[in-house]
Amino acid sequence: SCREEAQQELHAGILDALTPDEARLLAGFADGTAYPVVHVAEGAAVTLSRRFALRNACTAGRATGVTLLDEVPHYLTRLHHLGLIEFGGPLEGRDDEYELLQTESRVRAVLRQTRSPRVVRRSARLSGLGARFWERCGPAPT
Repeated sequence: SCREEAQQELHAGILDALTPDEARLLAGFADGTAYPVVHVAEGAAVTLSRRFALRNACTAGRATGVTLLDEVPHYLTRLHHLGLIEFGGPLEGRDDEYELLQTESRVRAVLRQTRSPRVVRRSARLSGLGARFWERCGPAPT
């Protein structure tokens, strides 16, 4: 059918766009796990025009065996633009993971270099499209 064909083309396009590290991240999200994410904002004031020195630092990279850990923020941005993951509010009861994330070298460096840095806690999880894509294109259950 037309719908089936369009869905196949969508999934093929997504597959072509993914790097192996991004596929590893998706696999980590595929079981429904949500991961802590932090942004580092410049300045203490909350404004609509807030500038971010770093977006999308996340614990998922280490948990999923990503090769280029420094690229995790970029990978998450790409996965979000592809519609495969979504961002939400902070995860309750996961303070230790957020604190650990803030000790990662890239996050520490940005915190040191940013004027009046403010850490913004968020979360990332698989989106509806991401779940449908993984169900269709992820590895077959063993």
